[in-house]
Amino acid sequence: ARPARAPAQFIGELPETTPYDVPPGTWLEKAGYCGQEMHWSVFEYKGDVDDVDASVDLSGLGGEKREFEAVRWTTFDELVPTMVGFKRPVYERLASLVEPVIAGRAAGRDGNV
Repeated sequence: ARPARAPAQFIGELPETTPYDVPPGTWLEKAGYCGQEMHWSVFEYKGDVDDVDASVDLSGLGGEKREFEAVRWTTFDELVPTMVGFKRPVYERLASLVEPVIAGRAAGRDGNV
């Protein structure tokens, strides 16, 4: 049985996509992938921030193998350096797009996308 989901409020879609190309010789290229264009949406999590695992279902959809093993809170300053090199610019751009939205909401402003 899947756990009950904590509510999340949809804030909006970010105004641009962030593409990346798969580097030559990687397993991704060998599997036939050439890249990806990321589309981003912003949500505000309304659940218990100390127990996010109880609100998130990481099982794969339709029997697919799950992609992620755990959920944790982090900052972009901590996250970006952990990204594989060819994806790092995507997450740097994501940070520049979403941080003003987060800061606006934290300051009590609407902060919509």
